[in-house]
Amino acid sequence: CEGNVMLPQYYSIVGQLPVPMRHSLTTAEFLSYGMNYYGIDLQLEVVPIQQWRRDRIFQGTWTYPSPNMPTFRTALVYPGAVMLEGTNLSEGRGTTRPFEMVGAPFIDNIKLTDTLNNMSFPGVQFIPVFFKPEFSKFSAEVCRGILVNPLDPEVFRSFEVYYELIRLIRQNYPQDFQWKQPPYEFEYQRLPIDMICGSSFIRQSIESNVAFEEIQPVIDGQVRSYVEEIGDYLL
Repeated sequence: CEGNVMLPQYYSIVGQLPVPMRHSLTTAEFLSYGMNYYGIDLQLEVVPIQQWRRDRIFQGTWTYPSPNMPTFRTALVYPGAVMLEGTNLSEGRGTTRPFEMVGAPFIDNIKLTDTLNNMSFPGVQFIPVFFKPEFSKFSAEVCRGILVNPLDPEVFRSFEVYYELIRLIRQNYPQDFQWKQPPYEFEYQRLPIDMICGSSFIRQSIESNVAFEEIQPVIDGQVRSYVEEIGDYLL
C-alpha cells in the first residue's frame, strides 16, 4: 500500500472509499469492501485465478483501463504520478509516455535529475528528457522534463517519488509552480490536488516543504489501520 488514506469529507467522483492511493486490492476485493461499506445488497460472484499469489507482480494481458494508461509501466508510476494532475506540471499527456514523464518549460531538468538520483530512492532511475505534448498542458511547447524509470517494481514507491518531485519543483520554482484550480472532475470548489489525495494533508505538507520521511510515520499509521480494516475482504 502507498499513500495516505482518503477521508470521507473529501469523497468525490475521484474516490469514495477510505483507501490509500495504492490500495493493493484486487477488483473483487475492492468491490466486496465497497459493497459492505455502503451496505449494498448485491450478489457478487468471484472467479478465482489459478496459481495467483498476492506477493507477485501480476501483469497479465494488458488492456487500456484509460486512454492515458497505455502500458503496465504506466500503472507502476500512476499511484504517485496522478498527483501531477493537481498541478500545472505536465504529466506527459499528449506524448507516448503519459505519467512516466513530468516536466514544464521553466524547470532545469538536468539539475533536478541529479538531485533526485542522489536521493537514493529504491528501484528507480531518473533520466532527463525533452518532450513536446500534442495536447493538454503546454501543448506544442518544449518541456524540460524527467522520465521516471522503475527498475524494480518490488521496491519502487511511486507515491514517495512523485511527492518529493513535486515538493522540489515547488521549492525551486515558487513563482512558476501552481496548484491546478477547479473545476476538476465535476467539482467546482475544492482544489484538485486535495480531491486526488483525499485530504489536504499532502498539499499542506508540500507547501510547508516537509520531506516525505517526516510525514511517512503519519501515513504508515493510516495504512496499518486500513490493512486491519480490509483483512476480512482479502481472498
